[in-house]
Amino acid sequence: MKTEYGRPLWRRLTCLYVVLAAVTALGMLVSKKYVSRGGPEDIEFVWRGLLIGLIPLFAGLCAFTFFRLLVPLRRTRNIGDEPERIRLAWERLARFPGELRLFYFGCGTAITTVYRLAARDWTFASPIPAGELARGISFDLSTFAALAFVHAAAARRLLRPYLRSLQWYRREESRGESAVNDLMAIAALGLVYEQIRLFVYAVVVFRDGEEPQPAVLLAIGAAVFGVSLAAVWLVSSMLFRDVDLLASRIRGNAGLPRRRLFERLPIISSHEPGALASAYNALQDRFEREYARYDRELQLAQRVQEQLLSPREGHIGLWRVATVCDRIEDVGGGFCDWTQTGDGRIALAAGRVVGDRLPAALVMSAILTLLRSGWRPDISAGERLTELGVALKELLAGGMCVHIAVAVIDPNRRIVEWSVAGEVSVAIEPSPAGADRKLEPESGPLGVQSAGLPTFSSVLVPSGRISIAVRTAERFAGERFEAQAVREGREPDGRAS
Repeated sequence: MKTEYGRPLWRRLTCLYVVLAAVTALGMLVSKKYVSRGGPEDIEFVWRGLLIGLIPLFAGLCAFTFFRLLVPLRRTRNIGDEPERIRLAWERLARFPGELRLFYFGCGTAITTVYRLAARDWTFASPIPAGELARGISFDLSTFAALAFVHAAAARRLLRPYLRSLQWYRREESRGESAVNDLMAIAALGLVYEQIRLFVYAVVVFRDGEEPQPAVLLAIGAAVFGVSLAAVWLVSSMLFRDVDLLASRIRGNAGLPRRRLFERLPIISSHEPGALASAYNALQDRFEREYARYDRELQLAQRVQEQLLSPREGHIGLWRVATVCDRIEDVGGGFCDWTQTGDGRIALAAGRVVGDRLPAALVMSAILTLLRSGWRPDISAGERLTELGVALKELLAGGMCVHIAVAVIDPNRRIVEWSVAGEVSVAIEPSPAGADRKLEPESGPLGVQSAGLPTFSSVLVPSGRISIAVRTAERFAGERFEAQAVREGREPDGRAS
């Protein structure tokens, strides 16, 4: 919390009180001269009232500001817990304008009423002109109620930079503070104030036997409307500026980088925008926790996938088998594997699950588990791939699909058979009779209803050196998943096979 309290804040609030006091004095003089049509004695009465009343009112405002704002803010510096210190400072700044409104209204009304009674030499023992007293008090109540709202709105606007500098992102439930209520109160006070002034002017004019002047009526309406509009503008501008800021932040979240995605909005209002900002920050907290949980799950999936896809090499008779996994994403659906079936055959598999990263990785793990188990004697590659498609049917219901190829080598019968679903290829080098150099797929991936059954082929394995590889298609750019088996062409005793 780097904001400095004391003289800068004190000077700004003092200047605010001086400006509003000057506007108040000018308004009272104009109202007494043109609305109440007071004579020189009445104007002198107002002048004395301004000199006698505004000075203690100004002193009271300064004292109230010092003891209710500056002193509590200075005390917060001695609190060691920074979050608690910021919270207390934010609450004091946010609540001060409402307290200022009540103090100004009560203090201003009390001072003018006492002055009115003392200046006219009215006492409880002497008769008090009820009409004049009621008219004066109604003037005072409506005037200071309107000015109290103006002071509160101006103070709230002045304190906004200090509230923003605190960077406070949580707030308690609203305690009845509402910008809508303030706007309705300002509008109601403006109407009441205008009606009272017009009524008094009409009474005075008819008392003097004259006709109301349209110019005076228009001036009264314009003055009251201007003051009311200024107060409404102060409150509404802060209200809608905060709402616009929140809306722009929400709109901009879609394009923010990850490191800025969870930025909070500092709460600078105790009204509805503050409640919206607090709710937005709570939602950001929840999103951050959900992303942290998602990151932990991704890290776990990454560790599991690293173990499942770690390079594997081995020798089965004359065959050297291995896997090659070049990945771009830490977590994804690409896979390759080899295993030895129970009847002495060698099974190679490679492919890719197409879908979102984490769900694809989970389906990939299930595929590797199924491929490493469940090999029955004499089951063909096509039958195994068909069974795999049936087992994965429910897992692939969410729009994912699996490009996969399985090749089975039977060293005893010297036969290799394969089955392909999707964009995965089986390569045999050198190409045996009856097979292309690169065996392309003819059916679609598993999980696509219109894909049809996986293709199935088989050829005799020729003598000599031969390489059989199952690899993903080139369209999965940057990634390579391949399971390969190579026979060098020598029997264990050194004879050519």
